[in-house]
Amino acid sequence: MKSILILALALATSQASCASADDSTITRDGTVRFQEIEGGCWSIVATDSTVYEPLNLGEDFRQDGLAVSFVARPRPEMASICMVGQIVELVSIRRR
Repeated sequence: MKSILILALALATSQASCASADDSTITRDGTVRFQEIEGGCWSIVATDSTVYEPLNLGEDFRQDGLAVSFVARPRPEMASICMVGQIVELVSIRRR
């Protein structure tokens, strides 16, 4: 019985830790930028001048000056060597 209780508690804790504190998404237009920092860093500068650092920017979008529209999730628990903007995980991205 005690092991079942411990297992249930561990499962509940792991599910809670997987949930993001902020499940909101960001939908913006912006421009992909490359910066010569620590071997090179990619970012997206939104039309409101907010800078986002995507964790998963695909090779097809790694073009400095490329106009894009994107949807992303904030990842405040992540850190980066570049530190050029808010770290996000792209949900979708397309060329404008």
